Amino acid sequence: MQLHDGQWEREITLNEVGYFRAKAYAMDPQGQVSDTYRVSLNGGQVSLNMDLQQFKPGEVGLFVGHVVNASGAPVTGAVVWRVGGAGRQRMSLVLGLCLPSAAAALLAWGATTWRVPTRVSVDVITRRISFDVTGREGPSLLNANSQFSDLTIERCGTVSFQAEEFEIVPVSGDHERPISYSGPVRLNCRDAQAQIALSSRHEQQTDSPGDRVKPSPVGALDNLRLHEGATVVLDVVESVFTIDVSTAQRLDLPIHAPFFLTPTIVEVEIPSGFALIRTYRVRVPESNRLIHVEGTERGIVMIVTPVAEDADEFFNTDMRLPVANVKFLDEVLNERVLTSPFVRDGTLSYPGYSIAALTVTRAQFFVPGRVAAMEITGIAFAPDGPGFRVTMEGLLNEGAIGTPGTSAGGGADGHWNDPRLTAYQVFRYGPLWGIVAAIAVWVLATTWIGYERWKKLVA
Repeated sequence: MQLHDGQWEREITLNEVGYFRAKAYAMDPQGQVSDTYRVSLNGGQVSLNMDLQQFKPGEVGLFVGHVVNASGAPVTGAVVWRVGGAGRQRMSLVLGLCLPSAAAALLAWGATTWRVPTRVSVDVITRRISFDVTGREGPSLLNANSQFSDLTIERCGTVSFQAEEFEIVPVSGDHERPISYSGPVRLNCRDAQAQIALSSRHEQQTDSPGDRVKPSPVGALDNLRLHEGATVVLDVVESVFTIDVSTAQRLDLPIHAPFFLTPTIVEVEIPSGFALIRTYRVRVPESNRLIHVEGTERGIVMIVTPVAEDADEFFNTDMRLPVANVKFLDEVLNERVLTSPFVRDGTLSYPGYSIAALTVTRAQFFVPGRVAAMEITGIAFAPDGPGFRVTMEGLLNEGAIGTPGTSAGGGADGHWNDPRLTAYQVFRYGPLWGIVAAIAVWVLATTWIGYERWKKLVA
């Protein structure tokens, strides 16, 4: 068998036969038959080459040659070659075996490297966090009776209250008698740098004689409602923390004790012509203890010193706050560089998957990137140091944990890891793995039982 000009040559050899007529045709496994060749030859050993139609690559063909004599009887001694596309069949067989294996290997490699959106649970202790509120009616960030000993309000808008006693604190060396006033007080913060500070006038002795005295409570913060579109920044330094909300707020602060009021670049509306920047002693009447605060359209900033006894319940403990654009970044003053704000190591775990949680060390950055259905489930003061313990859950579409290459961030030599699970991990450690395994066991068991019964029926 030889290949010439794209066609196969078939050879039929006959030994010592007389005059004969020969028919030969080819047939493939699907029953397709080639043209039939008829030849007339005299006796003797004769070789005949016939050009038959080429079969499709890789398909085994059956060639049948009919040799008869002059009377139509079969001729003995004729040798018919039965040939087919064996060489191409081997190539097709190799491809048929290798391609599925290669595809399976490629799929396995892709499943172990392809990161998919993953539901995560984050628990970190940080000095600073910022986020955007996405829910229409967010819960209150604070509890209704969060006690404070000092409060400074920036972007204050207007502050008003009823004073039972409102008098200027004499400046050191000033021998004038304090001017006292009783009645309504209104403070207008028209300047962008204006602020109003409320601080305790009394100190409270601690239980331990060796401890220093601490300020007594002045009042309590109101519910702080967070609406859709608000950007919130929480920052803590030592025992003082800052709340920065970008949307307008109206607060009613219940006051429990006399306090010092220090307005800075604030207009004080009372009929006595007091100076703009002075400190006042203030006492509010028992019948009306509320201070009304109207923030500006740019929001409000509150710098709060909480009372230590109420710190554990300062923030709302029943919170599910939908958020986006979550950032854990700390800016070093006067250096304009970003540092990790984490106080201690935190964790990133995978609810619903039997896989170990990742550790977020205090020196690393956690960049959530794009998230979906992310909710802050808890904010509280850290029990053993300045910081907020923040817990949140949601779908992480993009994210990274690591350290930048330079102190300013973004260095090419930084090391970052993608905390999302791979497609293989989602299948292997998720609930789907158990379901598939159970189905596989059931299929194998029922197939084996069916096979054994079939063997008995056949026997």
